[in-house]
Amino acid sequence: MDAIWGLNFLRRRRRQREREQNIAINRARLRGLRDSSDPFAVDEVVFKGIYRLSKDMVRGLVAELRPHMAVARRSTAIPIELKVLCALHFYGQGSYQKSTGSDSNLGLCQSSVSNAIEEVTEALNTNDILTKWIHFPLQREERSRVIRKNYLATQIPGTIGYVDGTHVAIKAPKEQEHLFLNRKSYHSINVMIVSGYLVT
Repeated sequence: MDAIWGLNFLRRRRRQREREQNIAINRARLRGLRDSSDPFAVDEVVFKGIYRLSKDMVRGLVAELRPHMAVARRSTAIPIELKVLCALHFYGQGSYQKSTGSDSNLGLCQSSVSNAIEEVTEALNTNDILTKWIHFPLQREERSRVIRKNYLATQIPGTIGYVDGTHVAIKAPKEQEHLFLNRKSYHSINVMIVSGYLVT
């Protein structure tokens, strides 16, 4: 019996070492891919298709978020530019993190993708960023100007803002799964988007 236990232990230990080696090889491959790639080198149309913003807008966003994000201390740390692009890819896909992790321009593993999305989302939600970019007109003159601008753009009278929603796919939760099943039979969270002006 002790011999069988010993053989099983050795097999488990060998499989664990193989998994650890595979993880190390994959991390090194992704780091090499990340270090050698330049997401900004792709064509502007392709770039906008992946990240939903132009290269100049992304550079501006990176500059604006930089003071609100952690400063990299290690040589192997993920640059802020890649974290922002990773989050934008995820936001634009409205789906699981797996497709973002497979973006060959970024070279990030799933846990790095998750951490990057969390960090960028927290930076976007700082008070400085929110109050600069998100506000509704409070003064009568400002409201009149926005209503006029919206009317000229859409021919819809009396409109200050627009509201839209989308379903962001999630993994099925373990508790109360039925509450997250949408009409298209996949699990999602319904997200509401409010815009004060029309983006063209």
